[in-house]
Amino acid sequence: MKKILTIIIILLANVVAKAQLDSMETEVEIQPNGVERRWHVDDVSTITNQLKLHEDSLVFLADSMYESEDVMAREAGNYYFIKVLKNTLKLNGCNTYAFENLNKKVNIITSSDNSFRIYNWEILRANNEHRYYGVIVKQNGKIYPLIDISSKIMSGEEDSVLTGGRWYGASYYKMIEKKGVSGDYYFLLGFNGNNINYNIKLMDVLFFNQKDEATFGRGFFMNPNKKGNPLCSRYILYYQKDSRITMNLDEELNMIIHDHLESSTGDPAKRTTLAPDGTYDGLVWRGGGWQIKPNAVHVDPLSDGQAPNTQVPTNTK
Repeated sequence: MKKILTIIIILLANVVAKAQLDSMETEVEIQPNGVERRWHVDDVSTITNQLKLHEDSLVFLADSMYESEDVMAREAGNYYFIKVLKNTLKLNGCNTYAFENLNKKVNIITSSDNSFRIYNWEILRANNEHRYYGVIVKQNGKIYPLIDISSKIMSGEEDSVLTGGRWYGASYYKMIEKKGVSGDYYFLLGFNGNNINYNIKLMDVLFFNQKDEATFGRGFFMNPNKKGNPLCSRYILYYQKDSRITMNLDEELNMIIHDHLESSTGDPAKRTTLAPDGTYDGLVWRGGGWQIKPNAVHVDPLSDGQAPNTQVPTNTK
């Protein structure tokens, strides 16, 4: 009974907070005890820049959606984070504002020509479900909300081309840009931990089609391990939950370096059995696409009792 009452109080508080947010310019939080608290980290009386004021609110809400022990509180924090971010993106100068504090909380990736930005984050929902969120904002003010459908794709994720806000959700940490005959392409490295049985590292490709739609997926990836047509729309590594792998750009080698994965049972089709074997493969941009280079990094074999001595790049993630 006490748990039900607590849930009702939280729900009522959220309704009140939503009404407050809809009717007031200054964001507030109505706590379950009815006390009003400003959605800010710093003293708002010292903040004169509207973008700084909004950023301060977003940092506060990001802490709520990440660190709250209660699932409903995290989801409520995420809901208001989206709402405040939407208002923030309407402010003049938003596309050139640094958001240095917010960038410590969420992923903010800007294209080298400053034509667009990606704001990207994840929250942990009920039953350890990871949900990914994102929005692309162009320099001209056009906004593309991204809706994570990765949990709904049961098969064919390597071949899917997604538009209209439908997105293979991930937490992005790196963008690599390439120019093609028909336009610019933005390759995004990311992590998806939503599956309860295995994790994913991936490289997806973003481009804007002739209708100026944000599009994810195109046949730039050659995967010789794929049966039939080896051409893929995105490159995906599946691996065991208790393993950690690297996948990032090595600028000295000019390639993407990642752990080579082997199955502990000899069956690579079983994603839950894949783990690093101590060697590293590469992805090389060649002929207008990414091709796999096995054993891209030299690793010295060890004798019994010998300390490791590798040349593994230090800037991989």
